[in-house]
Parts: sequence; structure tokens; C-alpha cells
Amino acid sequence: MSSQVYDSLEELEMRRRLPRVWAQIGALVSHIKDIRAYANTEPLPEAMAPSAKADLLRGLAEAVLNGAPEGVDVSVARRVARKIGDYFLWRREPTIPVVHELLVLAPWWITNMPGEVFGRLRDIGLENILNGAVKPIQAVWRELLEAPVVFMGHCTCRSSKVSQDLYADGSRVYLRADAADQRILLDRFVDRFESLLDRHGDTIPDCDPAFVDLGRTLLEARRNGSQAYRLDVLVERTYPFWEFLPVIEPYTPNWIHSLHANHKARLLHKELAFELATIMYLAKGAIFSTMRLFDQPYCICSCPTPENGGGCVLTNWHYSAGSDASLLASDAEHGRRRDDSGAVLPCDRFPIRSNRACLGCGCIHEHADPRDLRTVLAEAEHYLPSLR
Repeated sequence: MSSQVYDSLEELEMRRRLPRVWAQIGALVSHIKDIRAYANTEPLPEAMAPSAKADLLRGLAEAVLNGAPEGVDVSVARRVARKIGDYFLWRREPTIPVVHELLVLAPWWITNMPGEVFGRLRDIGLENILNGAVKPIQAVWRELLEAPVVFMGHCTCRSSKVSQDLYADGSRVYLRADAADQRILLDRFVDRFESLLDRHGDTIPDCDPAFVDLGRTLLEARRNGSQAYRLDVLVERTYPFWEFLPVIEPYTPNWIHSLHANHKARLLHKELAFELATIMYLAKGAIFSTMRLFDQPYCICSCPTPENGGGCVLTNWHYSAGSDASLLASDAEHGRRRDDSGAVLPCDRFPIRSNRACLGCGCIHEHADPRDLRTVLAEAEHYLPSLR
């Protein structure tokens, strides 16, 4: 190959790579304020366990040292993985989007590299570092109500701009539900808010002031018949706090500690969290998953789906790249859609997801319309008493 041809090819490759390099530098610069900002010093609720940093390091060392010389026992490997996950999750740095991208979302970058070998590298990363176990909406409801308190955290895929599912067509909030169903869902949230005010003397316990202000704004808009009383207002003003963080086993509290230190975790009364999860499921089509880093569960994410913007890290891998490791299907609650012989069938609710098998995200398969709003809301009432 002549020197001239070689120089030409190298120049073309440089031009191809340079925009990505500048994009990453820009992302880093834009988050310098996050890195340099003072940690949040506001106290956490008593229900939150302290972040046991020394215990994490000590436990990690013990887990490694206790491995059998002949081979790693499965239980030991799992313990090691959880300790590594906890070690990363208590630190402030992983909650900063650009750092979280590099650390936790590394398989996404691998996916964007050329060559078949990188597909396998991606799956190795998903199987051993980061993945999500699908959680049916019914399990989400139950865990939110069982938790003493619930936080809402910045969804990393959304805050890092890997996924952008808030808007469709540039400015319109993306919602799948029609206007009538949107009104039903918004009324439920505002009714719940008003009921909490009545029960607790014009205040909302275990709820961040930002969410209380939003609730009051919507309540006032409804009373006045204002055009501002719309579901898209609620959705837009809660974004990107769409990561559900119930303070309950098996989720590590260390992720909440690190998010809280970076001002990226807000308390939301668990009954309002219940209604917000229902909105995410019915109006956004979300797939809920228990996110796990090195086998350590740390949150319930309302994963963006491929219908808008291609999905998030996990859903994009699953539906676009064909990865079976990114989202682990669930047979809990109503299980997966199956034929008479028990074979798993494709998703039949969302055309873009029909190229993959049903994941068991909570559709009530025994009904003619498994995701019909009224059918799902009727089931929701089994988990939460009817509005007073």
C-alpha cells in the first residue's frame, strides 16, 4: 500500500472517530459542575441504613480470599460480585452521568464498535457486569407499598442522554395512552395526592418539596379547570427522576446514598410512587427491571422502550442487538405469553417488540386485551385500597 493511500485511509478514519471523541469531551465538560459540586449534606430518613464503606471493602477482601483454590464456588463468586457492585455503588462518582457511562454502561460502547467479536464482548459484559431482571408491574406495586420509604432517582440512561424518551417529534411529550385514558391516570395521581393531604393535615410525609409543589400545582389546575391540567405536565416535571428506589431488600441502600450525595435522589410518598409506576407502565409502555451491577441489585428502572428513541441500554440491546443477557425474562405474576404447549410466544402488544419473545412484564394474558387500562387498574386495586 502506498504512503499516499495509507495517509488517505488514516485521515478518513480520523474524521470518522473525531466527532465521537469531541462528543465525549463535551459530555465530560458539561458534567464538571457535577463532579466539583459539594455533596448534599441534608440528612436521609431514619429508615435508610448508613453507607457501610469500610464494611464493603472488608467484605470484598474476605470474599476474594475465601475462594477455593481448586475453583471458584458459585456462592463465593456471587458474593464477590455483590461486594464489587456495592463498592462501586456507594461512591459519588458512578452517579455522575459521564462516569456512569464509562463504568456501568461500558457494554453499550462495545456495541457501537465494528466487528462480530464485539457482540460477544457485549454479552460477556451483560452477563457478568450489568443486566436487568424484568419485574412485572404487579411486583413493582407490591415492593413500593412494602417499603417504609421510596426514593426517585435520576435514571442514568436518561440523564446521560443515552436514551431520550421524554419527547416525540422534538417537543411533544411521548405518551401512548389516548386523551381519555391520560385523564383517568392523572386523576388517580391527583386524587391520591389530595387524599394524602386530607389524611396528614395539609402536608405529605416522606415526600420531597419538589413533588409536593407539583402535586399542589396539578390539584389547583384541576380545581380551576385550567388547560395546564394534563398528564404530560406531570410526566415532564418528574423527568428524569424515573428510577424507583424502594428502601427494601434486596436493593442496596448504597446507590441511594451516592445519588443523594449528588442531589439526584428525591423522596416520593410510596402511594404516589405507586401511581407514577402505573403511569409509566400504561402511558409510556415501560418495562420495569431490577438493575444489577456485578450481581448487586440497586434499583427498579422504568426502562425506556424501543418505540421511542430506540430504548435504553438494556432494551436496545435486547430488541435491536438480539441479546438474551441484557433483560432476563420473568415468569412471576402472570408470567410470559405461551401457547397451549407451553412454548413462549412473541410479544403481541407492541409491534416493534414482536421480533422477541414475551418478557413477562405484567400483561394479564388471560384477558382479551392484556394491557387494557381498566383491566390493569382493576388489578391495581388489589394492591392498594380504593380511593377514599
